[in-house]
Amino acid sequence: MLRDGSRHSALLGTATSLRLLAWPLLLLGLACSKGQERRSASDPSGVSASKGDFAFRSPTAGDTLVEGRTYTIRWVSVPGRRINLGAAMGGKDKGFLLTNAPAGVDSLVWTVPVGFVTGFGPSSSNHVRLRLENADSSDQWVETGPFVITGAPPLGHTYGRLVRQRWLSTAILVGVLYLAVRIASAARQVRTLRS
Repeated sequence: MLRDGSRHSALLGTATSLRLLAWPLLLLGLACSKGQERRSASDPSGVSASKGDFAFRSPTAGDTLVEGRTYTIRWVSVPGRRINLGAAMGGKDKGFLLTNAPAGVDSLVWTVPVGFVTGFGPSSSNHVRLRLENADSSDQWVETGPFVITGAPPLGHTYGRLVRQRWLSTAILVGVLYLAVRIASAARQVRTLRS
């Protein structure tokens, strides 16, 4: 167990480490927002395609997705046009999820790869965007608002919780058995005293 002084030092060290990690994330976020401003100076919404051509239904800005879990990405696109669907995090291209998809496709079931965010160090990112574009003309596109992808809880975390739950169940069972033995013993003593 840490003494109060060393616990305080450990917490200060952790806080300093987190601040040092926050700077690169902040800079990535600024790079992302500056790029968005350059791209959409004429349209403050960030949507390059005319209204109604392309739109995302899900995920929406502020949603939280977890690495390793499966989600359905839904959108509306121009009828009769092939589309590309790509991902970006903090202004960095993460590649295509779909390329040259035929007309009529309006959703994708996507399992967020483990390491999509955590593979680069942070435990989550709130600067993730998806981009839907006309496969034949990069002039028609739309991006989601920024949403969050977070890492799955580590295996040890889940295992530790199971161990604590089993320990608690065992402790309760032992306590109940102890009380039953004490009650039985007290009942025997009462019977002995009555006889």
